[in-house]
Amino acid sequence: MFGLSRTSAAELITGGQVLIGGRPAAKSDRVPAGEWLDVTLPAPVSTAPVPRPVPGLDLVYEDSDIVVVDKPPGVAAHPTPGWTGPTVLEGLLGAGQILATSGAAERQGIVHRLDANTSGLMVVAKSE
Repeated sequence: MFGLSRTSAAELITGGQVLIGGRPAAKSDRVPAGEWLDVTLPAPVSTAPVPRPVPGLDLVYEDSDIVVVDKPPGVAAHPTPGWTGPTVLEGLLGAGQILATSGAAERQGIVHRLDANTSGLMVVAKSE
């Protein structure tokens, strides 16, 4: 409903950020007909990529449309809420690569992803 995971919704409830009829809700509560559900959402966290060097991120291939990198473990494909480590996107931007800009800014150029702890080749788009 708010783009929250179940875990995030449960954390809001246990943190007192969810009220039913003005009273703190419990995870097992149901909202009775005619009652108000008040939810205080946290401020949005920016996931905009910040160009920076990413050690171990090696360029394998490049042409006018794509760049292929060898992603080391411990590097995420793109920024996400809660991830503070390096990302492929930030590493490429930090190296001066111009990437495709379609889609969300935090995923620009990302064609596919590998889990943060997985190593391997990733293709990133430079053109639309």
